[in-house]
Amino acid sequence: MNKNRKRNTSIVSLVLSLLISTILIGSNLQAQAAGNGAVCNCSCECCTEKGNNTSEETTTEEQVTTTNDYVDSFYAGIDYELEMVERNGLCGYIDKTGKEVIPCQYEDAGFFCEGLARVKREGVWSYIDKTGKEVISCEDYEYAYRFCEGLAAVRRDGLWGYIDKTGKEVIPCQYEEATRTFSEGLANVKRDGLWSYIDKTGEEVISCEDYEYVHRFIEGLAKVNHDDLYGYINKTGKEVIPCQYEYANDFCEGLAIVRTEHLYGYIDKTGEEVIPCQYEYAEPFYEGVAYVRCDGLWMLIDTTGKIVMSED
Repeated sequence: MNKNRKRNTSIVSLVLSLLISTILIGSNLQAQAAGNGAVCNCSCECCTEKGNNTSEETTTEEQVTTTNDYVDSFYAGIDYELEMVERNGLCGYIDKTGKEVIPCQYEDAGFFCEGLARVKREGVWSYIDKTGKEVISCEDYEYAYRFCEGLAAVRRDGLWGYIDKTGKEVIPCQYEEATRTFSEGLANVKRDGLWSYIDKTGEEVISCEDYEYVHRFIEGLAKVNHDDLYGYINKTGKEVIPCQYEYANDFCEGLAIVRTEHLYGYIDKTGEEVIPCQYEYAEPFYEGVAYVRCDGLWMLIDTTGKIVMSED
């Protein structure tokens, strides 16, 4: 009987581990699952770019705990028809058959997105199409990010702006910090020490002078930080969920991870705590389930908080 019980416990633990791995691959490591990153070990986009904003952010425990906060936006819109590879310290691209269609000749490179990829050769950034043809030269810029929603962030003399797919600088390089990509038609930018949101014409549509930091809009809401506490605003700039959490994640499938008294739970878009803050670790929901850790035990829960599977 004891042997059977131990065997059954081992089987449950194995199944739970496999399910957790599947969720992680689906929600956190989409690009690696498609082949990106696993074959690249250089300084290119898949290996070095972190966070959602153009300023470098120190990786913290919170960022590690809620990886999806970054990954979902980073990999959104990426085209995996061509995959980035590295050989002898240089980056190139292969097709789905493994054929090298764009030679490994770039010191740095990014994923294809909206038909273009950013590459760096002989110290100069440019954008290439899927034939490897250079379509936009960025020799006037120190750095360039991938295209998203038709625009790409670029940096000149330490300031950020945006170009369109013709290479025209449609939003001047005037921001100390700027989001890597537009999200839901808006970008959060910082100028003269103050955050705001701009639209694709460069017009300021939301002033955020009361906040120390603001994040991108996801599912109609953006998390903001005031006095080291997090809350959410809508697209009119109204604070619809007060800044009261030690940490907060972007909304995903209608729910967002928040932390109070060092424990994680989930709120809905009204701010109601639908799953109490009781977990030492929590991941965003992916296809209706999330994995969490409570009292040292790993488990899968559904959107009501019901345990779907546990290693106990």
